[in-house]
Amino acid sequence: MIRPANPDCPRCGCDDVTILREPDPAANWFAYTRLRCNHCGRVWNARPAAAMESDEPSAENETPAPPVDTTPVYRPAVRPKCPECGSRENRVTSTELPIRHHKCQCGAAFKSVEAAIDEL
Repeated sequence: MIRPANPDCPRCGCDDVTILREPDPAANWFAYTRLRCNHCGRVWNARPAAAMESDEPSAENETPAPPVDTTPVYRPAVRPKCPECGSRENRVTSTELPIRHHKCQCGAAFKSVEAAIDEL
């Protein structure tokens, strides 16, 4: 039998408790015992004392850190000026980062270069 870490009733503080359900011995660290106070009737869950001894995760259960994404992040460009008429009223026709292709309302086609943000 696995004794719970804190068998005292959280409501009245007495230790006159009945174990309703034992944790599965094959269960992992979050297994718990279901208890009922014979004095006030409160039902609660308590972790076994063995599980409470070590709060540090073991190396065998530790998950590896996810890989770091090294893809550059591009900030949206301010609408560039048309080199022919100087207007900012143009639309993006295609994007192949870091180059964007634009077409102005005057009919001129031109390119702009996006700047990558190193770190956020």
